[in-house]
This record gives sequence, C-alpha cells and structure tokens, in this order.
Amino acid sequence: MANPLPREPSADPDALAQLRQEAIDKQWSFGVTRLRSQYRMKPKPGAQPVSWVSSPYNRTKNPVYLVSDCVPLRPRQQRSAPTQKQCLARKITSLRSKLRATRFQESILLKQLLERAGRNICVLDTETTGLEAHDQIIELAIVDVAGTPLFTQRFKPTVSIHPKASEVHGIQIGALEHSDGWPTHHHTIQDILKNKTVAIFNADFDLAKLKATSAAFSLDTRWVDELDTLCVMQWAVDIFGATNRYGTISLANTVGECGLTFEGDAHSALADSLMTQRALLSMSELATPLELELDTLQRQKDAL
Repeated sequence: MANPLPREPSADPDALAQLRQEAIDKQWSFGVTRLRSQYRMKPKPGAQPVSWVSSPYNRTKNPVYLVSDCVPLRPRQQRSAPTQKQCLARKITSLRSKLRATRFQESILLKQLLERAGRNICVLDTETTGLEAHDQIIELAIVDVAGTPLFTQRFKPTVSIHPKASEVHGIQIGALEHSDGWPTHHHTIQDILKNKTVAIFNADFDLAKLKATSAAFSLDTRWVDELDTLCVMQWAVDIFGATNRYGTISLANTVGECGLTFEGDAHSALADSLMTQRALLSMSELATPLELELDTLQRQKDAL
C-alpha cells in the first residue's frame, strides 16, 4: 500500500498512538524527517533502512525506515512562561550589550571627561583669511559650557582674505577696516582661556591659526601650546564615524547626527561655537537614556 500524504502531527496522545499503529499495521515506511515531525518517532538502535531515496536538493540519498522499526521520541517538555524577573534579566542583558557599542562607550568617556572638568570648560571657534599657514584669524568667539558668550570679536588682518574663504564665512576685507587689530585683544583671549579646558571643533586648525596670528604681530605664541584642549571633531569621528575621505566629519554633519538643528549664521564664529557647545553636550549624553533605563530595570529586578 502506498504511503499516505503528510499530515499535521496530532497533539492528542491517543490519536498519535492510533496513527502509529495504523502505520505499523500497513507497513508504511518514511524518511527520518517525516518520522520525527508527523509520528514523533525515530529509528531504534540497529534498525536497517528498507530503501533509499534521492534528495531533490542534492545528490545524496536518504534512508527510509519501517514505522515498525522505530521507537517514540521522548515527549516534548512544555516550557513555562518566563517569570517577570527572567524578562527583566533579558532586557538588562540586551541593554548592557547595546551599551558596549563603540559610540556609547565613547559617549560615556566623553561625559566622564566633561564631569571632571566641571564648569571649567569653554568652546572656541574662529573664522580666518584662508587655510594656508600664513592666514590669520579675522573673527573669534568663546562661549562657556552653558553657551553663554564670553568673547566675540572681529579683527583687522595684515593679509588679504582669500576669495574662497569669503564665500564660506561672508566676511569681506572692507568690513574689517575699522576693526581692532589682534594685539588689542591678545592678552584678553589668553586670560579667558587660561586654566580652562578649551573645546574646539577642529582643534589642530584653530590652534595653528592662534599661533600664526600671534606670530604675524610678533607676539608670544608659547601660551597656545600650553592650552588644555579638546578636539570635538575627533570625538565626533569616534562616536559617529568619519563622513569623508579625509577621515573627518564636518560640524554640520555632527549637528545632524546629534539630532540638532543648526541655529544662527553658519560659519560665523559665534554661531559655530554655540553649535559646537550643543553638539559636545549632546554627544556626552548619547548613552544616558540607555543607562537610565538600565538602572530602572535593575531596580525593578532587585525589588522582586
């Protein structure tokens, strides 16, 4: 007699026993997969196949056994529903795993750094005559960690403004005709930055321009090397990843990654310093929601 078409396995023990007996009486034979799925059986030790069938998926041949040469599988154990404590433990494990991601680990390190510095942090940004070594600062702004402006000033340079630089920040040389020269505010800037952690988006660039501008007026540049600085761009790369072939990320992209909206005139020293300050704080708090959720879940679990 031909073997029957596959059927869903019965959850009723009596119906399953009847199904098995019918297969034994009619000397039906099946492959291991159907024996396990429909009859909840497996070949008994030493059982020999009655035939072999070719697999439709590859060149292998699979054994076929008489149901009478098989024994029942052990009954499936019903898993009990997880307890509330087990559910919480799983959520805690998942959150801890997520917090091990690089961006969250870097965010936690940044937050710890800012907490150690306390309110002794300021953010600096500049606009310059260009990108070359001889170019000078023509606008500088400093804000504190809360975003309060500490200093904002334009300067009259001793070199011309490169046309491409003007296209970016919109400052023309004529607009600086009556601005103070760098020496007028040189010591004021030093006093504001002294003994502070100075956060700068592209620290290498702005520090070089602080030295170049001071040197252009034959002023001391050693104070620049003594500054305690923090490169916000490098932290953004560590947290969000580079977005260009230079291995860096722009302030605009950083602001976007933080979920912030750019406010003020982009590429003005004050607006950029304020957005750098906001991005810096945002990056330092990236892991905080997960940490708070983890703490809440841990408290709930401990209370059970």
